[in-house]
Amino acid sequence: MPVNSISRSAQKHLFVKLFFLMGTVFLSSCELKNNVPPEKWRINYSGKKIYELKLLFGKPDDDVSEKQFLNWIDRDGGGMKILKVVCADKCSDDEYPTQILFYTYSNNGNKSKYTVIFDGDGRVR
Repeated sequence: MPVNSISRSAQKHLFVKLFFLMGTVFLSSCELKNNVPPEKWRINYSGKKIYELKLLFGKPDDDVSEKQFLNWIDRDGGGMKILKVVCADKCSDDEYPTQILFYTYSNNGNKSKYTVIFDGDGRVR
C-alpha cells in the first residue's frame, strides 16, 4: 500500500474524530447555557424568608404549600425553567426555605435536569 493512501486514510479518520469532538463541545455548551437560572433568580438566598422571595419574584405560579413547596415558572421558546422552593412545614410567609432547586425542561424531548442552588445550611451553590 502506498504511503499517500495511509496518510489520506489517517487524515479522514482524524477529520471525523475532530468533527465529532466539535459537535460534542457545541452541544455541551448549549446544554450548560440552558441549565443556568434566569437573571432574576440569581440572588443570594441565605437568610431570606418565604415572604421575601414572594416580594422579589411575585406570586408563585404553583402554590403547593400543603405539599411543602412553591414553584416559579419561566417559559421560553426552548422549554421551561422552574425555581422550586422546598419548605419544612407549609411554606408560610415567615418560614425559611430548606432547599431551592432549579429545573430545566427542554422542548426537544430531553429529560429534565435540576441543580441545587441553595441548601438550608446557608450555602449557595
